[in-house]
Amino acid sequence: STADIFDLNAGTYQLEVMDANGCAFVEVFSVSSALGFDNTEVQTTLKYFPEAGTIQITGALESNYKLVDVSGKTIQEYTVEPGLETAELYISKALPSGTYILTGITKSFKLNI
Repeated sequence: STADIFDLNAGTYQLEVMDANGCAFVEVFSVSSALGFDNTEVQTTLKYFPEAGTIQITGALESNYKLVDVSGKTIQEYTVEPGLETAELYISKALPSGTYILTGITKSFKLNI
């Protein structure tokens, strides 16, 4: 059995769950777009330092960022001072391993912790 499924491409999927008595539940669902971002044109770099609990952003910075989990739940919000070329974003609590999204106004970054 698989508790979590990640990295689904856009498309239609069928989920079937069967209990010990042979009763089945079937659900068909669609994924409209894959979770992922193309950073090839972004002039910003992102580094995660787990031992310090920080995310470092360098380059074309935006004024506001939000760290969210894959369900869209906001973990933390950040404000970056104008004119900085590098910012350290401190994560206020330990996060379980997983995929998170750091999103600004025009750019988003996929972050695997």
